[in-house]
Amino acid sequence: MIKLKDLLIEAPKIKKIKNVSVQYMDAEYVGSVDFEPVRKAWVYKKDKPKDNYFLDVITKTKNKYQIDLGKHRNSESAKKFASGYLKRKFTSMESIKETVSHRILRLSKDGASKQFLRDFDRVFKKKSKELGYGKLDKDVQSLNVQVSKPAGFDKPIKYEKMKGIQVSYQFDEGVIPGRPSYKYSLDDFKKDLKKFRGYKIKQDLPVIFTLTKGDFAYSVNYIGAISGVFVIGGTRV
Repeated sequence: MIKLKDLLIEAPKIKKIKNVSVQYMDAEYVGSVDFEPVRKAWVYKKDKPKDNYFLDVITKTKNKYQIDLGKHRNSESAKKFASGYLKRKFTSMESIKETVSHRILRLSKDGASKQFLRDFDRVFKKKSKELGYGKLDKDVQSLNVQVSKPAGFDKPIKYEKMKGIQVSYQFDEGVIPGRPSYKYSLDDFKKDLKKFRGYKIKQDLPVIFTLTKGDFAYSVNYIGAISGVFVIGGTRV
């Protein structure tokens, strides 16, 4: 007989995996979950512990995750829980790729990236490498940025083509939003941020910072997501 306390489910444990399979030696496939933002979501019942389930997910970005669903009365209960969990959490946790902030592009003059890229490397590369990563991800973007001030519906909106660059270093595997990374926490990031010498630093949100130096502006953000813990910087080329 399953007791009520055995049905209480803790927050799922999430890990990134290299491969997924419809068949496991120690688990039984019990069905899939339909959720538009992911390619596949398969639910399995473990042989041991009894009545425990897990979920394998392949995302649109081809990342693969295994999520421990805990104990459930039956497979339908496990699939319902998995569906609700994905709808509540997964989209925001998986999506970390963004465009350079239009506000930063408007604030900054051309030529902002040259010194910033050197400083971004100096501040974050060594620690990222010590934690087993150390590879800089760089994305140059060409964006249409609104440069006219907000006005009435009858006023024309003026856009200007601007080139921005977004860079990032990874520091940890996926974390559950709201829980800290024990490899590289938000406090660790804030300490490292102070190493940007000669920059004025303004905190816009708990994980979002604007840096300025002369006529140049930059964004530096701390992102903890299911796909990993990253520091992401952005500015105008």
